[in-house]
Amino acid sequence: MPKSLKNALAFSLAACLCWTVAVAPSRAGALGFGAPEAGLAYQSYGNDGFVFTPSVNIMVTALDYYLSPFAPENGTALVDSHPVGIYSTSNPNALLTSAMVGPGSGPIVNGGAGYSSFVPQAITPIELLAGQSYMLSGTSTLSENENGGLYYNAGIPLGNLVPGPEITVNAYFYDYNLSLDYPTTPYATGFVGPNFQYTIVPSPVPEPTSGALLLIGTGVVASRLLKRKRDAKR
Repeated sequence: MPKSLKNALAFSLAACLCWTVAVAPSRAGALGFGAPEAGLAYQSYGNDGFVFTPSVNIMVTALDYYLSPFAPENGTALVDSHPVGIYSTSNPNALLTSAMVGPGSGPIVNGGAGYSSFVPQAITPIELLAGQSYMLSGTSTLSENENGGLYYNAGIPLGNLVPGPEITVNAYFYDYNLSLDYPTTPYATGFVGPNFQYTIVPSPVPEPTSGALLLIGTGVVASRLLKRKRDAKR
């Protein structure tokens, strides 16, 4: 077989393999991050914000708010409403998505990652890109006791948070504003509040016709190379 034909076939085969194996499974309903079970209600107010980075493209499908098991209603219901939103760290003035979470009741999820009450507010799904950083922010009001820290009103060490496997939590910020915004005051530990649900965005899968077209193209290239070789011998 001519070397040029071998190269053409090898290239086509490699293209097929690269296109078909780059498929990531989708995992639905993952939690942005969990908090340790020691979380207690913290009598504070303002915006709690976490900068995070996904390692793969994710689709945020709902926003939520943490509920300490020691909060009012014994940790079984959000008594107050909480604005929650996501910003891009590259443009803090641009709110990518937001929703009002609560009041309402829902089960406390404790899947080994700690307590987080889910009264999720569905949103129009928004895709967040791998390697880019985002700010998750949520607002609490005076004396509602529905966000969480640790004992003695201490914040939770960021290393104790349990993010989804595709999420890295980078930093915590806060402010004392009573409307949703992008908090800018850093703090070494965090007080949990806003949360979200997401799915993994799968890599594109070619339609069956794509593979057929690629093979047809390979055949056309091969026939032309053979024809050129025959013509050259005449």
